Amino acid sequence: MAARPWQGDLFKQAPPLQGRLVLRPLNSARRSREEARSIAGSLLPFAMIFIFIALGFVWIRIRYTEIAYRQATLREVEVRLENEHRELITAVAATESQTELERAGRKLGMVAPALDSQRPLR
Repeated sequence: MAARPWQGDLFKQAPPLQGRLVLRPLNSARRSREEARSIAGSLLPFAMIFIFIALGFVWIRIRYTEIAYRQATLREVEVRLENEHRELITAVAATESQTELERAGRKLGMVAPALDSQRPLR
């Protein structure tokens, strides 16, 4: 078996590019894969931390949106109840007025007493 001239060397001669001599390691592909693995292995914890932080932000945003919708619904209920309360106060005030009471009494068949029929209670 004839020994190749570059077999024992670390570098072999690549075809020249525009008249320049370019040297390349024999195991450059293996080294680049190993370097890529080591870089990926060192970046993996940072990537996982980044993913967890991103998921945390997404979860917080979803919770914020849910709470905002719930708050808007409660505000609508509050406004509706305030309007109903106002209407009930107006209705009570209207029924407490003397003329409204007289009208309601007449509808029920009641009549106002005569002045001479009123006697003080003892």
